[in-house]
Amino acid sequence: MSNLPSDNPQPSSSSAYGLNEGRKLGMKVEKGEDWSSLSKLVNLSLGVNNLVGSIPAWIGNFSSLYILDLFRNSLQGSIPSELGFLSSLGKFQLYGNYLSGTIPSLIYNISSIYYFSVTLNQLHGSIPPDVGLTLPNLQIFAGAVNSFTGTIPASLSNASQLQVLDFSQNNLTGTVPQNLASLQGLVRLNFEVNKLGKGNDGDLNFLNNFANCTSLEVLSFAQNQLGGILPSVIANLSMQLRSLTMGSNMIRGSIPIGIGNLVNLNLLGLEVFKIGLSCSTTSPDERMPTNVVVNEMNAIRDAYLKFKMENKRRMN
Repeated sequence: MSNLPSDNPQPSSSSAYGLNEGRKLGMKVEKGEDWSSLSKLVNLSLGVNNLVGSIPAWIGNFSSLYILDLFRNSLQGSIPSELGFLSSLGKFQLYGNYLSGTIPSLIYNISSIYYFSVTLNQLHGSIPPDVGLTLPNLQIFAGAVNSFTGTIPASLSNASQLQVLDFSQNNLTGTVPQNLASLQGLVRLNFEVNKLGKGNDGDLNFLNNFANCTSLEVLSFAQNQLGGILPSVIANLSMQLRSLTMGSNMIRGSIPIGIGNLVNLNLLGLEVFKIGLSCSTTSPDERMPTNVVVNEMNAIRDAYLKFKMENKRRMN
């Protein structure tokens, strides 16, 4: 890299190199430059600058590197396969660039990675089916706003420490693995704006066991192709839930009255939801009168207010 400001202080040692994230210093990644002499580098944090050019392949020579943080720059080109040689890497943060191509397979084999974010780029390809086995220490796994295809790997259930799983705004297809509910530490699960589901009954079966995810705050599957009746079990979701979005699918039925139990909910997205259809399995196309729909919504409101009042009394 070049064009560093002359008044930029030099790092006190070669174990860390950061460039005042947020100052937007405006630098260019030069192909000819090589920082290989920084053999003890552990932390390379250059986020929120105006870095342009491509990611240098020689970064892969930093055998001790634990943090690679290049988020919110203007980096282009592909991700070098040489980054797969960073066998000690823990944080892999490339969020908010213009990177294209696929993610080198070697990177998915760095088992020490706990933080993996390539959100907001121009990447494509599929998520490896064994990613939960090769990256068992994942806590953050995010690739939203790209062009990823394929299915959600069921192996992710093996990454038992996973807290954030966000691949919204891609082109993922297939079913949502039911075993994701075994990830009891999940805080954010977001796959909205994909092509998940086939519009069939059973598409929502993955929701049946999410009551076990007691830390869940965000559950988003809006704008997919999910079908079936909205299950009543959503009323048993985490009390920490703040955002529940299932709109713009092919879901039908009534909103469970028990949803009033979700006292921290501040976003409920069920737009283009067939709330006017009966939950009856004998006559699923029977339309509910408008006054019945209104009464159901009022009942949900009343249940919510009652629960909140009773909870407040218990606290007092």
